[in-house]
Amino acid sequence: MVPTMLKRVVMCAALAVWMLGLSGCVKQSDFDAKVLEAKNQAEKVVQLQKDFDAAKSEVEKLGQAQKDAEAKIKTLEQESTDLKDQVKKVAQLQKDLDAAKGEAEKSRQAQKDADAKIKTLEQENADLKDQVTKAAQLQKDLDAAKAEVEKSGQAQKDADAKIKALEQENADLRKQIPKLTAPKK
Repeated sequence: MVPTMLKRVVMCAALAVWMLGLSGCVKQSDFDAKVLEAKNQAEKVVQLQKDFDAAKSEVEKLGQAQKDAEAKIKTLEQESTDLKDQVKKVAQLQKDLDAAKGEAEKSRQAQKDADAKIKTLEQENADLKDQVTKAAQLQKDLDAAKAEVEKSGQAQKDADAKIKALEQENADLRKQIPKLTAPKK
């Protein structure tokens, strides 16, 4: 782009100098001054074109940097949103964890209570087994005593029957005594 612009400026300056030279109405010193001025103008134009191109390049770079910055901002905003969501999830997870810890503590306490109850029931069961064993022994002793009582009762009945039989025999004998002691006729 610079060479094209430079060519145009040089051509314009040459055309102006040529026209001045053709007219013949310009002094050589004025002509040389105009040529020098045209060269200076051409150099300024070239420098301005360079400066313009550099500024344009800088503007393009700044535009790209702005686009990059906007993309970065958008990315950071998305990351911020994601982080906020993650913070909410972490907070919920912490609540869930705390609740689970509470439930676990309740469960541990319930287990301790159940263990204590089981221990109490095992002791009561052992005591009950001892009582059942004692009751079985007492039942055996009672059965043996009943058998003894029955034997005694039977012996008593037998004795009573013997007594009754003896009393009956005694009574029969008493009845016979008067008959035996009465004179015989």
